[in-house]
Amino acid sequence: MVSINLLFGIAGSIVSFTQSPLTAPPVPAKPSEAPLVGEIRKTGTGSSTLVRVNIDNKGKAFDCTVVEASGSTFLDEKACEIVTNTAKFRPSTNSKGETVPAYGTKIRIRWNIGE
Repeated sequence: MVSINLLFGIAGSIVSFTQSPLTAPPVPAKPSEAPLVGEIRKTGTGSSTLVRVNIDNKGKAFDCTVVEASGSTFLDEKACEIVTNTAKFRPSTNSKGETVPAYGTKIRIRWNIGE
């Protein structure tokens, strides 16, 4: 099972959460996670990828760029895939309370293999 820790650096603060495994996970629509596990073992559990993304006013990430590589191109590409295709964000708001895009949000993904 894969455990991914995401560290969000927004406006100078860092919030950390871990995606918990589900008791009855859905059937994956994408290829097996075996290549992901293999790359984590090769690169070393605890390695990380830091990405920079923009988040639109609906909370969807786009324009992902790797800022600090993990040592594995596969994992770095997977980090952007996870953030842009899976992660959900609460949109930023301006002083009027209106949702606005956020640019340059940094997110660190730590690659660990759970028990």
